[in-house]
Amino acid sequence: MNILQSLSLENKVVLITGGRQLYGKSSSIALAQAKATLYIATHSIEKALPFIEELNKMGGKAYAVQFDQEDPVSIKKMIDHVISQQGRIDVFINAS
Repeated sequence: MNILQSLSLENKVVLITGGRQLYGKSSSIALAQAKATLYIATHSIEKALPFIEELNKMGGKAYAVQFDQEDPVSIKKMIDHVISQQGRIDVFINAS
């Protein structure tokens, strides 16, 4: 097994807040290159779509999920959405 295979996140589900912003963006790119299934939590789905497309071209499977970090109900809906789609969340990164 080579180093890239050992670092693969294929079949791992990652939820990242702030995933298209300053610190989260580089994490999102690395996760996509490691073939993670990536959910970028964002205020604006429309603004996130170009970045989602970029991540998908890197080898991962990326999706945008809407949330408001100041609203506990919105946060719960975001988590429930990812779990309903994937059955689990393997990694959570709070970069917002």
